[in-house]
Amino acid sequence: MKKILDTHLIQVVLSSYHTKATNLIRLIDNFICFVVFILVIILCNFFILGFFPFNAFLGAIYCCLGMFASTLALRLRISNAEKHFDGKKDIPKHKKKTIMKSIFFEYVCCVIIINIFCVTYMP
Repeated sequence: MKKILDTHLIQVVLSSYHTKATNLIRLIDNFICFVVFILVIILCNFFILGFFPFNAFLGAIYCCLGMFASTLALRLRISNAEKHFDGKKDIPKHKKKTIMKSIFFEYVCCVIIINIFCVTYMP
């Protein structure tokens, strides 16, 4: 009988992730997992207790999905920027900081817009 999950493969992937990922990428990944966990809790609440304030349910779902998508986009942009900067010594340090600040500023603006949308959706 074939194994469905190879434990050696999982160990190799996890060790590679821990050696190659920066602390910032790990922090963003943890936040993405947290948002998915909150989404699962909201869905369980919906199925167990019902959906009386349906607008609040939709607002919470939209907020979780919006945070998931925008945080995933933040992770992709930061990892691409880190790959671009990796190995290049001629890029000034202030330019790296400026690019990272602009990426984070765009993320914050997107999150503010998502939260305004979700708050106006609730009753």
